[in-house]
Amino acid sequence: MEIQGIPMSDNENNAETENKVLTVLKKIDENISHNDIDIAHRLGKSKTNKTPNIIVRFVSRRTRNNIYKERRKVKNNAPGKPTSERVFINENLTKRNKHLFSLANEERKKFNWKYVWTNNGRILFRQSNDSRVIAIRSEKDIEHIKNPMVNPRNPN
Repeated sequence: MEIQGIPMSDNENNAETENKVLTVLKKIDENISHNDIDIAHRLGKSKTNKTPNIIVRFVSRRTRNNIYKERRKVKNNAPGKPTSERVFINENLTKRNKHLFSLANEERKKFNWKYVWTNNGRILFRQSNDSRVIAIRSEKDIEHIKNPMVNPRNPN
């Protein structure tokens, strides 16, 4: 899991990072403790001077799934941040899937599509409340959604 938006203090170590993560996650599950987290650490320095995201690995997949399912509860609850700034809890995607998700989300906004989300590392799309869910595995899948005449599995 990847958490974005928790402020970083000077000389912050992994124990302090984990404590900050727990403060945020207790907004979702008041019973969560250090025993539920295997490790929590910041990603490397950001090239854009943004606060580095935090990677969290849970001991239990059930705990991780429960936190992820209820993640919207913490968007405005970062410790030490004004409520105008938000915390986001996302899946930790591969570089390729992160790029693909970003492209799909841009197209969602451009075409007023309803949903683009991730679940267990997969990128999923739904055009409206009553349309079917489509898995996005490549940029061709996005093109196919925009132009249904293009078959992403058979380019000829």
